[in-house]
Amino acid sequence: MKNYKQFLLEHYYTDAKLWKGTKALTEKETIKLLQTECLDYFDYNLDKLILRYSQMGGMKYIYTDPQKFNRKSSNTSNYYTLIMNNDPSWEHLPKRKLSCSHTEIDSDEVKDRGNEDVYVVVPFDGNVWGVCPKIDMWDSIKNLGDKRLDHLNRQLEDIADYLQMRLRDDNIKNFKEDLKEIDLELKNADDINYDHFDNLVYNFKDSGDIYQYLVDLLEPNKNNIKLLSTREVYNMTGKDKEVWTEGKCLMIQVDEYERITK
Repeated sequence: MKNYKQFLLEHYYTDAKLWKGTKALTEKETIKLLQTECLDYFDYNLDKLILRYSQMGGMKYIYTDPQKFNRKSSNTSNYYTLIMNNDPSWEHLPKRKLSCSHTEIDSDEVKDRGNEDVYVVVPFDGNVWGVCPKIDMWDSIKNLGDKRLDHLNRQLEDIADYLQMRLRDDNIKNFKEDLKEIDLELKNADDINYDHFDNLVYNFKDSGDIYQYLVDLLEPNKNNIKLLSTREVYNMTGKDKEVWTEGKCLMIQVDEYERITK
């Protein structure tokens, strides 16, 4: 099973050239942007920082515009991300573009990574953030109990494979169309051996509308997933949390961050 650090690497690649909206900066360019676009940053409570673990080819200073990303879930299918980025129940939240960790710079997570792959994310002024109740979105859906979001995806894949039907994850239109076909098959078929599956698949069948079942399951208010300003994120206390944004940011390799911000 993928752990959180592997999850954070996601599909942002080991080759930074593939990460659209991202470019390397010089130290001078970075300091200028800190002084012009991140004026609020040093007024925040910086006991904890927003960190990103990414293999970016050794770049020390990075500008990134997450709105230009075409994010897909990695290490699993893209089903839940399609809902989060397209369903009206999530429209008050930023799209799931740049996922990070709100944590201490000297945490075990940082020490385990080694500094080269650890970046401090400095948001441009005015950014807003989606905030999970836990360190990982995969563990933040209450009605899944001890199951994770990748398990939900696997159950969707398994029932589609069992029925020998497609379930596309390239866009929301195709995803919803394919789920409707599966709804009809589950309604009409009387020879499905449900012993192959767990209770989620029973719920798919009983719902009569798998897409709406998934929307209700993932609904952010039910799962204590919140929209916060950047200041509110830095004022959070307690356990580390996953946060995400689609606003412009700087990413500064952690050793360089500590050097230039002293």
